[in-house]
Amino acid sequence: MLPLTRPRWLALGVASSRELREAETALADSEARFRLVFDHSVVGLLRVDADTGRILEANPAVCHLLDYRATALTDRSVSDLLPGDDGIDLDLTADHPSPAPSEHRLLRRDGRLLWVTLHLTPIAQEGLQPQVLVQVVDLSERRDAARELTHQALHDSLTELPSRLLLMDRAAVALARAKRGGHWVVAFFVTLEELPEVTSVMGQGGDDGVLHEVATRLRMLVRPADTVARVGTSSFVVLCELEASAQRTARGIAGALACRLVADLDEQVSYAGGVAQVRASVGVALATEGRADDLIDRAEAALRRASEERSTGVQASGDSSTTGEPALCPSDTPVAIAD
Repeated sequence: MLPLTRPRWLALGVASSRELREAETALADSEARFRLVFDHSVVGLLRVDADTGRILEANPAVCHLLDYRATALTDRSVSDLLPGDDGIDLDLTADHPSPAPSEHRLLRRDGRLLWVTLHLTPIAQEGLQPQVLVQVVDLSERRDAARELTHQALHDSLTELPSRLLLMDRAAVALARAKRGGHWVVAFFVTLEELPEVTSVMGQGGDDGVLHEVATRLRMLVRPADTVARVGTSSFVVLCELEASAQRTARGIAGALACRLVADLDEQVSYAGGVAQVRASVGVALATEGRADDLIDRAEAALRRASEERSTGVQASGDSSTTGEPALCPSDTPVAIAD
């Protein structure tokens, strides 16, 4: 009797059926893992049709980020979330691999713009149209932190005035503008002569209160477009642009403004801890072009001369008739203008 054997075709059919079931099980497991990650990820995710840019699915994280319901995002185009001419390339094929993450602005439902990083990954599934998984990473906290660091670098922490770094940048811009326009840039270097005495009597709190009040007064004395910066413990710089073209006229106007600064700052300063009397000295420098640091250095040199020679202010300020205003400084006013 011949031994019974299973036909080869039957064995192959059983093997193919088993492999098919295993493949289907693996696919189901993969889809289940994808679904678990997609639904519960803390990162915003969009599944997008690569050909049309249509959003096929949005996870809860991206819905929360953009303040949309999932149904409101589904079937919309990704371009609807991008302002203006901003756009992303969804053609991720063998010839167009996944690009590097890129920063974009997305429109929230309330119209506000949100900075995000977009990571694009192709999804390859046999029998389905090409798709792209878009990861949406919120950059708000990082950008806010960077903005705060920049603000701290460019502003004085006590008075919130621009720092020397920001002053130099604005002075360079103003000098470039003056060179093109033929007008003058003026730097007033202001120092509070008696601030150490306030500190010794009132303590550090008194010092801070006086500086706050002085910063407020300086801001009120100049135009919104002018710059008031704190450049030292008791030193400030006021930067202005004057439309005058003649040097003598510009010097006269600058001298009158310097005298006003001194007159206002020499008044009693009230703050939370009491009342203090300070004295201000001012050095002035003018330029129609050149380097920002040269302009500020010349103003500081004039300040030293003003502090040493209390009677040089009116003479250095020029003839008051050039401005059409009476001289505002008494003879001992500590104001000097650089040559």
